[in-house]
Amino acid sequence: MAYYIHHRCFEGSGMTWTPPRSFPVLAKQPAPNHSARASSPKLPLPPTTRTITPATTTTTLARPSLTPHAPSTLSSVFKVPKTPFTMAEKELPDLLKQLHQTLQTHKYDRTPQLLSRAKVALLHLSALIPSEDTPRKHLLLARETLELGAIISIRRKDPESFTRYFQQLQPFYSLSSDVLPKDGSQASKITGLYLLLLLSDGDYAGFHTLLEALEVAAKQTGKGLEEDVFVQYPIRLEQALMEGSYDRVWGETKSDKVPSEEFGLFAEV
Repeated sequence: MAYYIHHRCFEGSGMTWTPPRSFPVLAKQPAPNHSARASSPKLPLPPTTRTITPATTTTTLARPSLTPHAPSTLSSVFKVPKTPFTMAEKELPDLLKQLHQTLQTHKYDRTPQLLSRAKVALLHLSALIPSEDTPRKHLLLARETLELGAIISIRRKDPESFTRYFQQLQPFYSLSSDVLPKDGSQASKITGLYLLLLLSDGDYAGFHTLLEALEVAAKQTGKGLEEDVFVQYPIRLEQALMEGSYDRVWGETKSDKVPSEEFGLFAEV
């Protein structure tokens, strides 16, 4: 039948027809096996150590230590950062020590810088202004800092700075002894120096107002002002001035009668 169709289609053309060649059949490829797992990478072999002896040669595997060296303390591994609070608590005692040394050596060039750093440390401790939540040790440090600042201000002949320190100390002096012990305080000396400042400025109203407040506080504690040598010194000077006895005033200002070095320096302010 195919021959007949070819003969009829190409009749008279003189062309011959050859049957089509068969195409090669491709080899059937195996289907990919997706379920097969990828082979895991080969781990490197542990290092080996070779021990060579005159007789034999042996190969042993170097095993890692099963007991790692544990740190003695956690601080050697985890470094705790220092906060301003902890830094201030550590720095403030050293600053106070340096301030005491300046009083002994009478070298006050670095005192303004030291006092500024000490007050910044008190701010970090929230102790520059006392409160009920302030720990007692911080109250003691704050009072000592401000008292040193007041004494150094007199030594440097700076009455304005001394007045500021005296005012900052009043909240500490008003605390009860249960909250802040009176032992170790220089409240008596600093109060006497402030009375002397008021007297030298001619502020007699302020002088007597403060004196009356001191008498009321002394009665509450059961102690009189007669035993306080620092307060009695400006009282004697005020009485001599009121009487017009300037010889007595001159005699009281001599170095052998002043209760401390600061009172003698205060006469030059």
